[in-house]
Amino acid sequence: MNRVLVVDDSLIQRTQIAEVIKECGHQPVLAADGLEALNIAQKNSDLKMIICDFNMPIMDGLTMCKKLRAQEAFSLTPIIMLTSEACREYREIAVNLKISAWVLKPFNIDVLKEVIGNLVPS
Repeated sequence: MNRVLVVDDSLIQRTQIAEVIKECGHQPVLAADGLEALNIAQKNSDLKMIICDFNMPIMDGLTMCKKLRAQEAFSLTPIIMLTSEACREYREIAVNLKISAWVLKPFNIDVLKEVIGNLVPS
C-alpha cells in the first residue's frame, strides 16, 4: 500500500482527501501545515505522492514544495497542489517546481481520483 502525504490546514479538507486516498487503495499520512509535512517527510522517505494546499499557516504549500524538491528523496515525487488559487503567477512557479497537477477547490472527487490514479497507480 502506497503512502500519500496530505497537507491541508483544514481538518475537514484533510479528512475528505484522506477518504479519497483510501478509496484509491493508498494509505494517507496527514499534516496540518507545510512545516509539519516537512518533518513527516524527513522521517518517511517512502512517500509515493504529496497532496497539498497552497494557503496554510506557518509554511505555505509552494514553500514546502521548494524545500521538498531540494531533497533527493522527493525530487521526483508526484505532487498535487489542491487549492483555491487560480493565479497564473503561482501556476508558473508550480510548473518550475515540477508540480505534477494543479487541482482547484472545491474539487470534484472523481477528478481527484483520476489524477491520483494517473500519478500513482494502486
